[in-house]
Amino acid sequence: MSVWVSRVVVLNAGTGAELPELEGKKDLFVGPGPHCFTADGRLLVAVCEAYRAEASPDRGEKKQVSRSYSGLVLTVWDTQTGKALKTWNENGAIVALCPTKPLLAVLEPNGVSETRLGFWDFSAEVEKK
Repeated sequence: MSVWVSRVVVLNAGTGAELPELEGKKDLFVGPGPHCFTADGRLLVAVCEAYRAEASPDRGEKKQVSRSYSGLVLTVWDTQTGKALKTWNENGAIVALCPTKPLLAVLEPNGVSETRLGFWDFSAEVEKK
């Protein structure tokens, strides 16, 4: 993966070829962090900094667009299509993918002194090869 807002590229580790462009990546910064792939490389889970575009007031002929930070998000992408399958606010979650099927486990804070464990099965969203 290479990094910067608007420049996220996922490469096939075997061939070096670029995989399809990730949906929604133009508003994300994906840096080093807690990212993981399924064993077959089909799903990518990444914690990203989210930004929103804001147009500045019109000052003549040129409108300027700036990006302002809006928080961390956790996103799951299908690397074969680039489609974002699920995105939610990240709040200190720990993520893990099952090595045998497209199942994501998320351990996250839930209130002041509690933690919850969530499971998301992406089998229905991922087409069989």
